[in-house]
Amino acid sequence: MAPPNFKNIFSLALPLLQLVSAAPQAGASTTLATIVVPTTSISTPSYTPTPSVTPRTSRNFTTLNIAIYPNPLNLNGSLCNATQAPEIRTVSYFMLDGWAIIDGDIIFGTEADIQAASVSNTPVITRGEDVEDLTKRSMSIYPQSSAKWPGGNVYYKWAAGLDTARKNDFLAAAKLWTDRLPFLHFIEDNARPDARTIAAVAGSTSSSPVGRVAGGGTILIGASRTVGIVAHEIGHTLGLKHEQKRPDRNWYIDINCDQIEEPKDCTVTPWTGNANQFWMELPTAYNWAGPYDVNSIMHYQAYTYAKGNIPVITGKPGITFKTSGRDEPTLQDARHVCELYWEDCHSICGDGILSPQFESCDDSNNINGDGCSSDCKVTIPPNVCVGTCVPGACGTRATCEVFNPFTSATHFGDSYCVCQAGYRATGVSATNTDLQYRMTWKNGYGDQTHRVFVKPGQDCTELCTDVNCSQVPLKDSCR
Repeated sequence: MAPPNFKNIFSLALPLLQLVSAAPQAGASTTLATIVVPTTSISTPSYTPTPSVTPRTSRNFTTLNIAIYPNPLNLNGSLCNATQAPEIRTVSYFMLDGWAIIDGDIIFGTEADIQAASVSNTPVITRGEDVEDLTKRSMSIYPQSSAKWPGGNVYYKWAAGLDTARKNDFLAAAKLWTDRLPFLHFIEDNARPDARTIAAVAGSTSSSPVGRVAGGGTILIGASRTVGIVAHEIGHTLGLKHEQKRPDRNWYIDINCDQIEEPKDCTVTPWTGNANQFWMELPTAYNWAGPYDVNSIMHYQAYTYAKGNIPVITGKPGITFKTSGRDEPTLQDARHVCELYWEDCHSICGDGILSPQFESCDDSNNINGDGCSSDCKVTIPPNVCVGTCVPGACGTRATCEVFNPFTSATHFGDSYCVCQAGYRATGVSATNTDLQYRMTWKNGYGDQTHRVFVKPGQDCTELCTDVNCSQVPLKDSCR
């Protein structure tokens, strides 16, 4: 049986979650914004690269039901009314720096906000220390602005006193996304009311709202982090959810709830506490366009929230599941964002499809140093030779040779001459690689290493000591 295929259209019904975007301040009024791309995220410890598990400070979870209002995804900057009947979702949240966090690292709002969003009249379920039951009311339905960033322009500002290390990590993580998706722009703007605040938080948990919210919202960057973790949070900011919560995930991975760290309850439906973030979502809860991506930067790793050295997540037979090393957005991550921002996304760098208006090259990867940079700009790598030399410029027993020693790269670099087989540069020390050297290259006879390369005008009249001219050093790059 083949895995289910989710229709790749952007009009798939999405939930509207009321999220509070203003920072929690004493006496401040709250402004509610509708998130079109619903909230779910990852906690920074999920990127632990080894099965060695460092216990976290125990979290006190509160579990309650909130209403999710499905409706067609808004166009950028448009308004809509959510009029469809809501779906009820059970969430477990904990508090971090005054924010209610669901799904591991998603900022829902303040505790008062999430309590107000509850639609259950029964007492809340608490994990850890008791949490006072607050009077709950149903989420109101208001027309709200879209949760996408219009035009792909993500505005941000630094929190007062934010350290340089966190700033650099954010900018490096943002570049990972803009390299893949050149329509995206991260713009520092302290004056915009919707600019996302980049702030510090103690501990290992970084977090973000999903999508754009009124008032901007906040990305909290933890003390224990990598650039990949921050890129994951930016993925949420752009509107992505956790990959392992897809409704088709059971075709690809297994979740061992027994191995999730406490507090949790795997005996109820859905799971609660730390296990709640591993519960699958409904097919109608989000635009799940595209194939499942076990290597997505939005996917939890094997030991995410593991209580010990046994993995929580394992791949199905035949599925190659990376236990660690999700350090940058995958091609499928980029395609998913492009699907969400279909009005603005014009090209994806690294997909092997050249978009001449926006790319000068596309070699199907985002690797620097191969002639096509990580942002699909032609570069001159150090290990590539030019394919021409000036006729008549070569000295005695030296000729122009047109070839590319690194066949996967483009021809760039200086012109050169090649000595006749069995000869090397005249009057030059055999070990002086500034003036002569050998390289591995190919012609119609296969791999060649015995020819000596010299600067134009250099004579080649000295005989080599052996057929391979082995006294002349072999280099991996052009002079």
